[in-house]
Amino acid sequence: MKKNLINLLLMILILQIGVFTFNACSPKKENKENVTKQDTNLNIVHLDPSSIKIAGIKVEEVSMRKLNLSLNFPGKVMPDENTN
Repeated sequence: MKKNLINLLLMILILQIGVFTFNACSPKKENKENVTKQDTNLNIVHLDPSSIKIAGIKVEEVSMRKLNLSLNFPGKVMPDENTN
């Protein structure tokens, strides 16, 4: 009985973490004024192509896509002996 309760609580915890993660990663609209104010306060670094190559920096286009997430747990499905 305790083992089943612990497994249930663990699964609930994992689901809650997943929900919070997906909500935190949702795209948010930003005000252009805020972006402009933030840009003026940044320390900007410019690298020439040779420095980029030496550092091993790769630049790729950003795009929205679906995050596929699956979790595998060991176990077996059995009927509950305590049910009527």
